[in-house]
Amino acid sequence: MPESHTGRNLAEHLRKALAEWEIKEKDPVIVTDNASNMTIAAEEAVFTLHVKCYAHTLNLAAQRALKITAVARLLGRVRRIVNFSRRSTTANHMLKEKQRLLQLPEANGHLCSPALE
Repeated sequence: MPESHTGRNLAEHLRKALAEWEIKEKDPVIVTDNASNMTIAAEEAVFTLHVKCYAHTLNLAAQRALKITAVARLLGRVRRIVNFSRRSTTANHMLKEKQRLLQLPEANGHLCSPALE
């Protein structure tokens, strides 16, 4: 699509595709991210149902949560604990012993996401 990806332009391409593929009469459904141009395109192309991608919505919420000062501070503390445990064999053994006593699964010394490390 060489023209700008505005909602109106996208809607026009979607309408043409629906007509070309003879889908319009079959109650078409579309799944998109949360971009405003995609929302406009879905509305203007008249889909029976427009579903915004749950994974994208969840990721946006997580990204916003990571910007909250209290969350960032907590993650900083977790990073320091993980890094300390990685560098100190004594601390690592103490952590594993506490996990055993509390009947918790043994941590592998990594944060849940490389993006958080």
